[in-house]
Amino acid sequence: MYISGLALKYSEKPVDLVELNKNLIENSFLFDYLSIQLTNDKNQNNVNNLNINYLKCFEIVYKDYVSKKQIDKVDKIRNLAILIAENSGNNELINKVK
Repeated sequence: MYISGLALKYSEKPVDLVELNKNLIENSFLFDYLSIQLTNDKNQNNVNNLNINYLKCFEIVYKDYVSKKQIDKVDKIRNLAILIAENSGNNELINKVK
């Protein structure tokens, strides 16, 4: 199983999905709602916990950015990961992401 955005892709052969995940993060996923509360969602706790699913995809892309010394992108994805972790209220996750 390989991380493909928010989903898993099954393959019996090794699959490199770094470029797909980068494209999703850079061009498809919308993250405005993480920093700006657009609505008063009564299920915000559920949303915050579901956002944790982004973190594995972020980790894959983060490592690629670091290896290519793309510091601005490293900072952006790190800040998004920290925001997701903080919104989850999970102290163990917050410490791991930071």
